[in-house]
Amino acid sequence: MGYRFRIPALLEEALTHGSAVREEDEGDCQCDYDRLEFLGDAVLELVTRDFLMRSHPSESEGMLTRRKVNLVSARNLTSVGKRLGLDRLVRLGGEFESSDCPGSVVADALEAVIGAVFRDGGLKEAEKIVIEKVLLPTVAVGDGPVGDPKSRLQELLQAAGKPVPDYLTIQEKGTDLRPFFRCRVLCERTQLAEGSGTSKRKAQQAAAGEALSRLEGEGIDGLSSF
Repeated sequence: MGYRFRIPALLEEALTHGSAVREEDEGDCQCDYDRLEFLGDAVLELVTRDFLMRSHPSESEGMLTRRKVNLVSARNLTSVGKRLGLDRLVRLGGEFESSDCPGSVVADALEAVIGAVFRDGGLKEAEKIVIEKVLLPTVAVGDGPVGDPKSRLQELLQAAGKPVPDYLTIQEKGTDLRPFFRCRVLCERTQLAEGSGTSKRKAQQAAAGEALSRLEGEGIDGLSSF
C-alpha cells in the first residue's frame, strides 16, 4: 500500500480476526481488528464524502449518496481488499481452515487497516491510502453510477484539483458509410491521450479510456504531475 508503520503492532491488530485471538494464548497481539474497523469505517466515510463533494461540486445530496454507497459497499471493499492481498494476510482461527477467507472478513480488515494507518500516521496518510487504493481505482474501472470513460476521467481530474478535460478532433476522414475520427484529450493544455472511432463521441471515449489507463497506473501522484 506504500505505507510503513511506525507502530507495527497496529498493523498486526488490523489483520487479526477474533477467531485467531480466541485460540491463541501467546503472542504480542491479543486484540482483534474490531476496534480499528470501527475507526476505519468512520475515516473511510469522511474521506469518501469529501472526495465526492470535490469531484462533483454541483451534484445533489441524493446523487452523492448513491455514489458514496457504491464506493464504500462491502462488495467493493472486498474487491479492493483482495486486490491488495489482504485475504492472504488476515490471521484466522481454525474454524476457517477448510475455506478461503470470507469476503466480509476481507472488507472488515481493509477498514481496520485504514483505521490503523490513521492511528499511526494521522488523517493525511489515511486519506492518501483511501483515495489512492480504494476510490481512484474504483472510479477508474467505472464501478459507479456514471460509468463511461469521459465521466470517470472528469471525476479523477476534478478530485485532484484539475479542470474539466478538453477534447480536440485531430483527424476526420473516411466516407459516410465508413467514417473515421481521431481525438485528443487534454488537461490544462497538456496532452493525456488519443483515441479513434467511427464517431467523434466514440473517439473521445476511446481517448478518455487511454488516459484512464495511464492515470490508474500512476495513481494520485501521477495526477498531480500534469
